[in-house]
Amino acid sequence: MIVLSDNDIILKLAGCNLLHQFFEILEAESKDILIANNASYALPKQAKKKLKNEDAVNTVTQFVQNVGRITSVNSDLLGEIQGFKNMDGGESLLMVAAHENPDLLFATGDKRCLQSLIEHQSCEPIDKIFKSLQGRVYCLETAFMLLIENLGFEDVNQMVINRCVDDGVLRLAFGHERNIDNATDCLKSYCRELSSLLAPVTLLQMSVA
Repeated sequence: MIVLSDNDIILKLAGCNLLHQFFEILEAESKDILIANNASYALPKQAKKKLKNEDAVNTVTQFVQNVGRITSVNSDLLGEIQGFKNMDGGESLLMVAAHENPDLLFATGDKRCLQSLIEHQSCEPIDKIFKSLQGRVYCLETAFMLLIENLGFEDVNQMVINRCVDDGVLRLAFGHERNIDNATDCLKSYCRELSSLLAPVTLLQMSVA
């Protein structure tokens, strides 16, 4: 499976030592993972700033060297959607690339761009991008639900406890006093409004007790 990924979700997963596991679950090899071209320079710098562990920084640096790049997208469409709220250059590029390649998945840690996509789904040209991305998006919360499903809560919880990156949702969802119900309820509460875009995840589809 080919996966487009933004910088934020890569940094958060690497900070929990779960970067490779996430993409392995999606059956995406290094050559199947695509990042924005400018991420080649930005990600290593961001890793040094945001990750408080040298091994995690090295993981990101090596990851960037091995994955693919998005080389080009429809520049007219890209320019149009960048005029909408919270559609910054990097996320817009990834969304246009995902729109142009309907078999790909899109992994992002930026919920603001997804919220903007939903908010403006009736506006041109956002409408066609929204429709094409439905069921193909992983946000940070569903990425961690997928990890729990495949690795087990205890292992994922311990990885997050030992993380070297700061994130408010992960801090609330995981910890020494947390269990799988606490974690999944918390994760679901932070991504429920994005459900129209999200790829199927079993824990997400289960009702909250």
